[in-house]
Amino acid sequence: MKKSLIISSALLLSLALTGCGSGKTGANIKSSSLKSSQRVTKSRTIANSKSKSKAKAASIKAAKASRRASSKKIAISRANAISVAKAKMSNQQSSTRSTATVQSNTPAKAPTNSSAASSVSSSVATTNQSSSNNQSKGSSISMNEHTLTGFVNKYGVSPALYKMQHEGMSKLKALQNTPDDMKTFGEKQTQYRLEHGLEP
Repeated sequence: MKKSLIISSALLLSLALTGCGSGKTGANIKSSSLKSSQRVTKSRTIANSKSKSKAKAASIKAAKASRRASSKKIAISRANAISVAKAKMSNQQSSTRSTATVQSNTPAKAPTNSSAASSVSSSVATTNQSSSNNQSKGSSISMNEHTLTGFVNKYGVSPALYKMQHEGMSKLKALQNTPDDMKTFGEKQTQYRLEHGLEP
């Protein structure tokens, strides 16, 4: 809108000067129209550069906002995964405690002979074994600390973070001392960036 207003005012000015300037020489008219066209060209280039800089600033803002949003999503998903793992672990521990409590509260009848005692103890052992098998089959949560999933389920953090928190290692040292199959993808990226002097 402003561009067209500036252009039209420059053209009107040049036409007015041409029509009213009968006393001026042709050289004066040409120089004034040349100056006005230079002004118009200059104003166009200034307007174009301003619009380009505004567009660039808007795209930078949008990129920063998307980076912030993605980092927040990652942090939230990590926190959710940790809380789910801790809840599952506490549920499993409480079910193990309740099984132990039930076993300790069950009164045992005094056997009359040794064969009866052995049959009672073997039936209790069979019951305990079958209940633990049912628990392990019902819950498919890996607690094997030699896998990344099992380690996270057992301790609530990755092995590298565990080393940083409990053994006092630096980020880079902890990541270097952890095998690749026990690192998350983000930890692998962080290790690469730290080793190459980039900001993690």
